[in-house]
Amino acid sequence: MVEDCVRTELAVAARRGAELQTGRRVTAFRRAGGALTVTMDDGATASATTLIVTTGPWITELIAPLRRRVTVTRQVLYWFEVLSHPERLGPKTPVFIWDVTGRGHAASDIYGFPWLGSPANGVKIAQEVLTGETDPDHVVREVTADEIEATYETYVRPFMPDLGPRCLRSEVCLYTNAPGGRFVIDRDPGEANVIYASPCSGHGFKHSPAVGEALAAMALGGTPRVDISGFTLDRLAAAP
Repeated sequence: MVEDCVRTELAVAARRGAELQTGRRVTAFRRAGGALTVTMDDGATASATTLIVTTGPWITELIAPLRRRVTVTRQVLYWFEVLSHPERLGPKTPVFIWDVTGRGHAASDIYGFPWLGSPANGVKIAQEVLTGETDPDHVVREVTADEIEATYETYVRPFMPDLGPRCLRSEVCLYTNAPGGRFVIDRDPGEANVIYASPCSGHGFKHSPAVGEALAAMALGGTPRVDISGFTLDRLAAAP
């Protein structure tokens, strides 16, 4: 679902004239005369008057003020088998967030999505683990049998009896966490034409259309339709 949405957004951008380059990594940017020059990992460069940096868990490599303020954590997503009453967990079931903290051995809430397409695809279950900082370039992508069993016994079996212990699929993603679970959308203090956004803390994808619209307005010298004053670096620095 997420991948389909991203592909759609990229396709719309391309139809409107954006030049898409994939499989390349930006390693640095610098002011060169009246333009900003971006350097990529293969040595190629590109220039523009305004730069928008939205590099997710790698954002601290390019935006120094965010270092020590943003942490990256490993998150595991699971799809557990449906054993009974598939109608309870199908497309008419809403996305859910359930605070089970303190019940049994549960240490956080859980969230999930109903099965899509067929009950055989399983129900997505995950929890938010905001401890255990990781390196985005060396994150462990494999999900172990012990992780699956612990998640089922702690967060699935006690609360969702229609799901079984068999994990049909698992994936690892990354959260880029700011204090207080905040978004960060601002201009670089040392370079006004560099705009950065880390609307993350686990919530970036679902807000990407609105954030993208706000960033485009900023890049074109306008004012976003939504108030983003609460997401500045100063606000982040003041967060507990």
